[in-house]
Amino acid sequence: MRRRGLLSILPILAMLTACVPNEPFEARPLVPAGGEPIRLAVVSVETVDRRGEVTGGDFFTRRRDDRLAQAAIELLRTRLQAQGLTGLARAELGAARIVEKPLETKGGLFDRAPQSELEATVAVRIVILDGSAIETASASAEVVRARAVPRGAGAIERDQVAQSLMQAALADLDAALAQSVRANLGAHLLF
Repeated sequence: MRRRGLLSILPILAMLTACVPNEPFEARPLVPAGGEPIRLAVVSVETVDRRGEVTGGDFFTRRRDDRLAQAAIELLRTRLQAQGLTGLARAELGAARIVEKPLETKGGLFDRAPQSELEATVAVRIVILDGSAIETASASAEVVRARAVPRGAGAIERDQVAQSLMQAALADLDAALAQSVRANLGAHLLF
């Protein structure tokens, strides 16, 4: 009798455990690890957010933009090192945004192609100022990366796509920045 009572409860327990939500999405660190520091022959390096007022977009868009901007500034702070005796380097964040763009689809009942993509844009500029605050050299880098959003994706899935996109965009920015600094700020680099 007892066994039959327990067996009748098993389907209910199975349904209840199946309805438990997945683990919440936890964002991983965005800044690429392990890059060689860029040593500049200046007294200090300051980082400045020049994006201006962020307007438009919903809560999720503004949150993603802010997260990308914070990670880009952190990347600049960790990669650029001051090791000189005069002058100043200013690292300016010019753009950090993620925009959702619709994609053309064929339509139809069985069309499973993505309907939209997230596009990330990050732009930075490094300016070298002499002791009189006169610009003597600069280097800039801008990257644009996009990722498709699966059809019917919810907020958590979109955040996961955005997270992956931000990591890829910052890794690209790191490489583009290092190349631009070598090409344009060679006289201000310490090896």
